[in-house]
Amino acid sequence: MSGALQKVSLGPAVEVVPGGQSMAHHQVAGWHLVIFDLGDGSFSAMHDLCTHADARFSQGWLEEDCVACPWHGAQFDIRTGKALSLPATEDVRMFDTQVVDGHLQVMLPPAPPAT
Repeated sequence: MSGALQKVSLGPAVEVVPGGQSMAHHQVAGWHLVIFDLGDGSFSAMHDLCTHADARFSQGWLEEDCVACPWHGAQFDIRTGKALSLPATEDVRMFDTQVVDGHLQVMLPPAPPAT
């Protein structure tokens, strides 16, 4: 993927992960993202696609700082994207986030991967 990153607003930070949940799926600029509320006013954004079997993390479960794939249970660190357990061996892509004037912004490449 080439090209400059684009800053995309997901909306008011307090609404991005609704109702006290810890994660939520968002589709923006062609990307499927799972956004994690880290509980300290910050957020992380992960490509919502397991590197092992193409399942959506947003349909999995969260255990502390790890998200588990709903298909085979592979776990990934929600802050770094690092694969923490088999069957996954490849890290998942993460995207920089920032809260500006109360709105959550994500830095995305201009074109999502083909799926």
